[in-house]
Amino acid sequence: ARYRADDLLVTLQKRGKRVAVVDAGSGIRTEAAGISDLAAGHVSFADAIQFDEKNTLAIVSWGRSAALDLDAPSVCILLKALSALYDAVIVVGDRSSDANRLASRLSMPEVVHTITDPLPLSAAA
Repeated sequence: ARYRADDLLVTLQKRGKRVAVVDAGSGIRTEAAGISDLAAGHVSFADAIQFDEKNTLAIVSWGRSAALDLDAPSVCILLKALSALYDAVIVVGDRSSDANRLASRLSMPEVVHTITDPLPLSAAA
């Protein structure tokens, strides 16, 4: 299932789309701050997002915290902001219900692609 998110990202980028990818389900801790840290109030929005040099790709990794509070207001704010700034938002979740629950909170659900994917997407895609 790992390649589903990678494949979708590559397809969208080949079409010239600006894409944001959010790891909302792997639970795999990263050295970089991410969505779990943002939800816990440990970091700012700017610290939770990594950008490529062209600013056409935003990656929000799982982060350093062990758990993710899907109901944290900052999670909803982040996803809404990304959906307003990017052509597509890929939400990668451990269960489709979690990813779909997050996507349903967005004001622009037509730009959101939810994928159940057990591993985080690499920023090197």
